[in-house]
Amino acid sequence: MGEIEGVAGLSNRVVKNMLPSERYHSTVGVYGGKIATNPDGKMIYTINHGLINQIDVIGDQILRKMDDHAMKHPLRMFFHHPKDFFYSAFKSDSVRHRGTPKQIAENIKRLGLSEYYGVTAQGIEIKKPEVFTQGIAIKDIFRSDLINSPVLTDIDRFQALEEETRYIKSVHDKYGPAVDFIDDVMFQKKDGTKVLEPVLNIPDIVLTPSEKRLEQIKKRLTLQAKRVKANKSGYAREINLDVKNVDLGYSETHEIEKKAKERILKEQKATDVTELLVWTAFEEFRRSNDPVSVGKAMKIILDSYNDKVILGIVRSFIKRGRPTLPGEKMDKGATVWHNKVHLSATKRRSAEVREIIEKKLTEYFLLPEPEPTPASK
Repeated sequence: MGEIEGVAGLSNRVVKNMLPSERYHSTVGVYGGKIATNPDGKMIYTINHGLINQIDVIGDQILRKMDDHAMKHPLRMFFHHPKDFFYSAFKSDSVRHRGTPKQIAENIKRLGLSEYYGVTAQGIEIKKPEVFTQGIAIKDIFRSDLINSPVLTDIDRFQALEEETRYIKSVHDKYGPAVDFIDDVMFQKKDGTKVLEPVLNIPDIVLTPSEKRLEQIKKRLTLQAKRVKANKSGYAREINLDVKNVDLGYSETHEIEKKAKERILKEQKATDVTELLVWTAFEEFRRSNDPVSVGKAMKIILDSYNDKVILGIVRSFIKRGRPTLPGEKMDKGATVWHNKVHLSATKRRSAEVREIIEKKLTEYFLLPEPEPTPASK
């Protein structure tokens, strides 16, 4: 059994509830609760309660903080700065975390998914159960060789990947970051070797923008604005004034707040794309054991998303060591637990995955701009 299959097997033993497909045995786990059909025929995602839920939420939050580099050295922090550890682990929110029913309801509305999901007293109602019982998950398409179902074996996984990426780009453009969608986007239709009509699974992971990161961006933008203002006036040069002491007006401060929030949104979208690239690379390595095939998958994602602003941030993330992968410098054991399951990450392939993604991003940015058509001139 390979390393990814071992991680997947462990995950499946821990997660007892799987996607309730009636067409094949899905490998998509249902985390934080279970999906069941009530006597009245409604399909409901019931969130765990009590001690199990508390353990799940706290564990998920700690692992995500380490994944987001908010807790780079958890054991060292625990022994040397216990107060900071307990505050970070139990009182502050991670950038991404499993939401409450109210937060999930807000996420459903934010992402334009009210047609598919809603909130009831019992939990999250799946308004179109056929999406789960008859639909096909992207994760299961990439693992069709393990599932061995005739429903999946003839599907072109590269077409599915392109369809998924274009869908995520449309979600980003219309609604904002998708968050933790990578392995369970559902396709509602199959036409020969193609899958069509993708839709997000229940959006139970919510975003809490990092206040620390927001302050960093605002500080940088404020300094830039003060320098521009000082240079325009020429006053700073005359009296050798430190630009930090330049006063900004309300409109200038408001514009900085706006730009900082816009930057955070771009970084959140870039996180979505980064995780899609990394997860796909590991899955394709497992499936084909072929670096050329992995490179092909990376190019499909980059060409299909095709947004140089967001992909520029993605390139920065990848070069800076995000996300944390097994065997890398930031691997402190617990820091990669989440990504071993979430991104199908393995130590054996980590270096090659990052290298291929960097290479394909470089190639993408080296491509010449297309010549304008007569209509666009």
